[in-house]
Amino acid sequence: MIARVAQACFWLNRYLERTETTARLLQVTQHVSLDLELDDTALWQPVLDVSGEEKRYAALYGRELEGDEVQEFMTWDERNPVALVSSLRFARDNARTIRETISLEMFQAINSLWLWLGSREGRRLYERERHLFYERVKTGCQLFHGLYHTTMLFDEPYDFMRIGSLFERADQTMRLLDATWAATATPARRTARPTDAPRWLAALRSLSGVEAFTKRTRGTLVGPTVAAFLLYDDRFPRAVHHCMLRAALFVDRARGGEASEAGTRTRAVLAGLLERLRTSDIDAVIARGLPLEIADLTAGMVQLSEALQEELFDVTAAMPRAG
Repeated sequence: MIARVAQACFWLNRYLERTETTARLLQVTQHVSLDLELDDTALWQPVLDVSGEEKRYAALYGRELEGDEVQEFMTWDERNPVALVSSLRFARDNARTIRETISLEMFQAINSLWLWLGSREGRRLYERERHLFYERVKTGCQLFHGLYHTTMLFDEPYDFMRIGSLFERADQTMRLLDATWAATATPARRTARPTDAPRWLAALRSLSGVEAFTKRTRGTLVGPTVAAFLLYDDRFPRAVHHCMLRAALFVDRARGGEASEAGTRTRAVLAGLLERLRTSDIDAVIARGLPLEIADLTAGMVQLSEALQEELFDVTAAMPRAG
């Protein structure tokens, strides 16, 4: 498979996953504003923390947060590389470069969503019914995901698209967990404040995980229980452990099987992450500091992405060097 095509497949799904996750987060945060009497900083700071764009926001809009400005920044501002409009544009650009690889229905779905987002109709819906606007973005992304599962051959392009989705899901879950943990800080962590449960519920809603959390844990909405679920559950589709388990499957397929010599460092880094996720104890993690654990896992994800780039996308770097 041509490295350029593999890379475009990976980033197409990664950017589209980011678009959907951002729309979910903005929609849920709007709902939280109706449930909790919080000022704009307490309410919208976690959104900027998840995006990693708080410094850019401060430079462009000033340091005092306003809910409408944060939503504008995270939805329409093309100076923000993770705004909805930016992420969707990057996804569509990648789709355009591999139109011969993806199905016609897939391209039509992402192109229609892009055209709608840039239309007067899209902007009017944002101004009038913001909840419905974010819902429309989510369902557009979900339509694309459904189409690539049902219209593509299950071969190498499909594998790289799945890897992109799974890497992005794991990253977004860790970002959201880290931001929510910081917003619900209490000395004991297991003693919740009145505002903590709605925040953890919002985090689960942002990942479509409320029902799954209830079925899998039957626990209360406190930080350690939710953290254990989002990091270590092996069946919830957006839990970090599950994402890495599935990613290992598709990485092995893309490499040509477990015995293949291609992508050996990628597989080794992924195996290390999986072992850490499989053997970690949430109480020990919290005693050490959950943010430190998330930072270590994030560093591992960065190493994983770099190895994937070097071994499977950057063919010149992977070639033996003379001398």
